[in-house]
Amino acid sequence: MTSEEKIKEFLQGQSRARKLPVPKITKIFVASTRTDFVEERRHLLEMVGPELQSHYDDMGLEIELVDMHYGTTVDPCYDAELFVDHLHELGECHRVSMGCFFICLVGDKYQPYVLPLTLEKDSFQSISTKANCNGLNSELLDTWYTSHDQENYVLQQPRDITCEEWLVTQKELGSIIQSSAQELATNEIDSSTALIYHALAWSALERQFNHALGLTPGTAHHILAVVRDWEGLEEKHADYQDLDNEGHIDTKQKEQLKTFRNRLATSLPNDNRIYFSRRIVANLLSDATSQLDMTSPELLPLQYYWDVYVLDGPRSQPIFLPSLHGHYVPWKTGGLDSDNEEHEAYLNQFREELISKIQILIDKNMLDEPEIKARNKYVQEVFKEVTCHLAMEQEHRSQQKDNIIDWSSSPILERICNSMLNSYETDSGNRHGPLIMHGAHGSGKTSLLSEIFNKCDKWFNSTVFRVIRFSGTTPRSSYNLELLRLICEQICMLFRPSEGYLPKDASFDPLYVNNWFQTLIRRFEDSLNNEMLVIFIDDIHRLNPLDSDIVAALSWLPISLPRNVHVLVTTSLPLESLKLTPVQRERFKNADCYIELPSPSEVSLEARVEDQLQGLENEFGFLAISKLAGFLTCTEFGLSETELLELLMPTSNSAATLSLQAGHFNFSTLCAAKRRMNYYYYYYYYYYYYYYFYYYYYYHY
Repeated sequence: MTSEEKIKEFLQGQSRARKLPVPKITKIFVASTRTDFVEERRHLLEMVGPELQSHYDDMGLEIELVDMHYGTTVDPCYDAELFVDHLHELGECHRVSMGCFFICLVGDKYQPYVLPLTLEKDSFQSISTKANCNGLNSELLDTWYTSHDQENYVLQQPRDITCEEWLVTQKELGSIIQSSAQELATNEIDSSTALIYHALAWSALERQFNHALGLTPGTAHHILAVVRDWEGLEEKHADYQDLDNEGHIDTKQKEQLKTFRNRLATSLPNDNRIYFSRRIVANLLSDATSQLDMTSPELLPLQYYWDVYVLDGPRSQPIFLPSLHGHYVPWKTGGLDSDNEEHEAYLNQFREELISKIQILIDKNMLDEPEIKARNKYVQEVFKEVTCHLAMEQEHRSQQKDNIIDWSSSPILERICNSMLNSYETDSGNRHGPLIMHGAHGSGKTSLLSEIFNKCDKWFNSTVFRVIRFSGTTPRSSYNLELLRLICEQICMLFRPSEGYLPKDASFDPLYVNNWFQTLIRRFEDSLNNEMLVIFIDDIHRLNPLDSDIVAALSWLPISLPRNVHVLVTTSLPLESLKLTPVQRERFKNADCYIELPSPSEVSLEARVEDQLQGLENEFGFLAISKLAGFLTCTEFGLSETELLELLMPTSNSAATLSLQAGHFNFSTLCAAKRRMNYYYYYYYYYYYYYYFYYYYYYHY
């Protein structure tokens, strides 16, 4: 399907047919153990990210790297609930990111282990029995895991996960579950059950990798892995290797790490793996060259351990091995030191390799999924506005399970359906008015409008063109004139999709745009193509008037429509408060034009918002939440996540702790706050919460 055909679909309101364009962003989740790869993660945030951003600035692509360890005091893996938030954020990176969405850094350390938030009854009982047989403290399981439904056991971790007592308990509890699960997996005959126990034995890093790998088929091509070995690493350095209780190398964890590395090798394409290890390089080269003539000049690079092309037989097609580097990393007390010449060489190669591979993945993604662009600038202007509102409608639809009111089989929806059908099936000489749905905040106006939008094309035996706008959610939908002008342009393009030009006498004069809209409505009335036009405008009262408005700001809203044109609007203001002419106000009072939605039967929207904000304050603190809410409310159309991070997350000192008590967020706490606020309201907060945020934080306190 060509770009023109896709654009035509969107202009017609066919949002279900194709995937909507998304903001251009590459958001990469960086995973590693907390104490290892500290310097590498700093280079990713401070050097790799900015360099990629400068490269893609002209293309309008935003680069964001997410490091959940940045600015934290304790490893987030000790918080099982927070770890689930991290996995959710990893899924969001996959959903929105172009090219690469996950980087896995693997060193000599496999731990830490994350306690499972829930355990199925059978798994819990098997682990408890196995722990008891092995002489482990199985009573800890009964102490910290409780069952309320007799099906699942839920972890009851303390609110303060930084206390020393919990850190010790967490480590012992994790050791019991992990070792028991490993033994159960080894002895289990049923493969599916064995897989469950294997998963329960995985470390936090492997769980993140597994989650990324299993999001959708083909995600392996969008994941990068870096494997690094310390040369001459001494024992008793718990930050860089796994030690047992006696301070010696933990052989079980070392075996788990080996299995994980093998899994990386078999799961990811060769191009997506980078190795900084003399031992691994030697093993790979030994396997690759065991049957080759090493005197061949094409194989000369092998002796330098650089990127290697191996010929499968003389003069055959080359096969690309993973990136293999001679920059091995010698151990120095204290870890990486950028002043050390060998370490500096490694870090330079680390940055260059990742920048190169991320660019390759992004460029390939852009080539495989090119941005939809119209050749005409007027069409492109309308197309961007249309896709923005279609995306909002899709977001409303995806959140329908959270709606308090279900309109799918309501009498009001049936009434609207019958009204539209009766208007369409009557003689062409009969006309009808627009449909105005009035209801208080939280009465379900937007949900009802979305329900009609998605069902109306099935009500009629004709082609239905749908135009939808959510007033006040974009700059172009905030003012009467601009909203109406772009709707007129969109309708024009429905008549002439191949052209989409403005009329030669086009003007920004309100009277001209008003007449233009009425003319286009009449054109649909005269259409013989069995086509229908349905216009949806949510929260019409939020439209701002202009000083140049000659009459009432909403005077363009027709009082009479042909059978094949319908206009449906919602408002939280009564007719008397809308900027209508006296003739409009009198006409719209009729029962065929005006529907009063029932007031919310449950707690008011204001009370629900206050309860949610109070819950956020209890978890994240008043100062942090008030800053977040304050930044959101002082912007008319919201902020991107990157902009919020720049405001809420100081970056002057990469080693500093960012505490909520000081009003600072880091990647970890912001991702948790987003999830608590509900993803939908986080991005479209202004749609319902704008005035309540303002009231709550600027008047309530």
